[in-house]
Amino acid sequence: MNRWLEDRNRRAVLLLVFALLVYVSFAEVIFPAYDNVRSLNDRVTERADQLRKFRQAVSRKGNYGTLIADANKRVAELQTRLLTGTNPVTAASEVQSMVEDSARKLEISLTQRSIVAAKKKDALTTEVGVAVTFESTPFQLAGFLSEVRNAAKFLRVSAAQVTPVQAARQVPANGELGKNLRVSLTVVGLVGQ
Repeated sequence: MNRWLEDRNRRAVLLLVFALLVYVSFAEVIFPAYDNVRSLNDRVTERADQLRKFRQAVSRKGNYGTLIADANKRVAELQTRLLTGTNPVTAASEVQSMVEDSARKLEISLTQRSIVAAKKKDALTTEVGVAVTFESTPFQLAGFLSEVRNAAKFLRVSAAQVTPVQAARQVPANGELGKNLRVSLTVVGLVGQ
């Protein structure tokens, strides 16, 4: 019985030593080697990205003149879309005339018009606008908003309030609702410095 216990202990100790050797070899040799290979792979990827960026910069070196010319051309095109007023009041009157022209095209009569205070958007642009109130049909309102969106200058509706003048109980026979919307809009545009 005593001999069996000694053999069993010896096997357990040998198994424990073997497991300890496996653990130490993985912890001290295999895992660090794997981490080293992975870090080398990351460094290779980083260097490849740096090389690609450098090659891109070298290839663009001769193109900077054309890139700057294209950018200046695009800026000039976009500046034509800014309002041309020399100050915010004349720019707001330009917005007002464009809004009135759009309303006239759609046979909308504007009941109120007022110039909105100018707001400085950034170092290069100021936002000026006009608040208008009118009554229209839904189709006229959609057409008016389309006119504002497709204007030659940068215009946008910064505030809108649409309320029914009277509740429509049923759809009219011809499909066109009467003037049943009261619309208050603030249309703004950008003026350059």
